Amino acid sequence: MSGPILSVEDLVAGYRPGVDIVRGVDLRIEQGEMVVVIGPNGAGKSTLIKCLCGLVEVRRGRISIAGEDVTGSKPHAIARRGVGYVPQRENIFPRLTVEENLEVGAMPFPGVEIGPAKERIFALFPRLAERRRQPAEILSGGERQMLAMARALIPAPHLLLLDEPSAGVDPGVVEIVWEKIEEVREAGATVLMVEQNARRALGMADRGYVLDLGQARFEGTGVELLSDPAIAELYLGGRPRDVDAAADEH
Repeated sequence: MSGPILSVEDLVAGYRPGVDIVRGVDLRIEQGEMVVVIGPNGAGKSTLIKCLCGLVEVRRGRISIAGEDVTGSKPHAIARRGVGYVPQRENIFPRLTVEENLEVGAMPFPGVEIGPAKERIFALFPRLAERRRQPAEILSGGERQMLAMARALIPAPHLLLLDEPSAGVDPGVVEIVWEKIEEVREAGATVLMVEQNARRALGMADRGYVLDLGQARFEGTGVELLSDPAIAELYLGGRPRDVDAAADEH
């Protein structure tokens, strides 16, 4: 695959006529990268990621997946282009078992062999393998987040979009969710993540964008953004991280 797996040019979008939430964003992701979008509440982060999977109408600009213009495409068409999406809320079917949730994830993709796909997922998420026949509603917050990621990974997408993966996860197990995201990336997926825990997310990212008032204000490697005094003061709630420490932590 040549060129970026995702390219966004001058993207403008919103929910109500005349009110733009995303205001001219440019963004690109190369295959194999982990890219993080951070920013304050109301910056347009979740709206941006919803635009990329076809859930919010684009008013201006262009979205390309692997060189193909998908601007205005329906969510199912974008998913079949190899894009997986894990929303922040209501991202599992609680009354279905873990295994049934995974099977639902395969339904829109007739070419997926569900047996091998499930075993691939259970190898990546051993906790889910242990609970494969249990209803999803009894899972912990961290396990639910793992299941949501697992279902999105069933068709082996080229690009995985994560909207606030640490939201609602107990602090005692949130580190496991981060570890699983890193394992997903190491397994070959390209990851774009919107996340409020900016320091932790940037610490594991190849690159990051800082979104504010619907625009990408800063761009750089994770280490560069963590060590930038202006970004630390405005968006990270304190002093910049030591560059070497940030690079060595993960």
